[in-house]
Amino acid sequence: MNKLDLLFVVDVTGSMGNFISDAQHRMKGILDDLTKEYELDMRVGLSLYRDHPPQDNSFATATYKLSKIDDIKIIIDQITVDGGGDIPECVLDGIYDGVTNAKWRKNSKRVAFLIGDAPVHGMMSQEDCCQCGMVWGTAVEALESNEVTLYSILLSSNVEAQDHFRKLAIYSGGTFIKATDAIAAIFNTLKTELEDYIIKR
Repeated sequence: MNKLDLLFVVDVTGSMGNFISDAQHRMKGILDDLTKEYELDMRVGLSLYRDHPPQDNSFATATYKLSKIDDIKIIIDQITVDGGGDIPECVLDGIYDGVTNAKWRKNSKRVAFLIGDAPVHGMMSQEDCCQCGMVWGTAVEALESNEVTLYSILLSSNVEAQDHFRKLAIYSGGTFIKATDAIAAIFNTLKTELEDYIIKR
């Protein structure tokens, strides 16, 4: 049995409402379809992010370790979008907290999808970091040290966000995907990624 550990890192601020409303049932469908088509021992985790105070006072990140599909489906159903404040969000925290709290299994194929529509708080230097002090290098190192390939899916035409999402994916060996239909992009990317790794039924 092939082990696949899958992490979704998702912007859940107010601007993501149109995506989340459709994704909640389609994400669950993807998980079911993958296990039907492939011989998979799959675990799925979530890292939901918004922003730090004073831009958002609800939460910066909410992470859920890798779990069985049926357990994560319950959490997916409970996702709500709200807040966000200014345009940039705490993307780096979403990646770092999700990756470091995931509880990756030994000898698993590890894939993460970053899904959002806004740029990163904190650019490429130590001096220009997120409000919490998080810098790019820390988030990228978490991906590298945990052997996680990140695929970035941008749901907006924001030029700055496009640059950020592309760089984050490239640094971890993944790719940047600009897609209006994120769910289809996730499914197609996973199938391509896994063709050489897992056994089809």
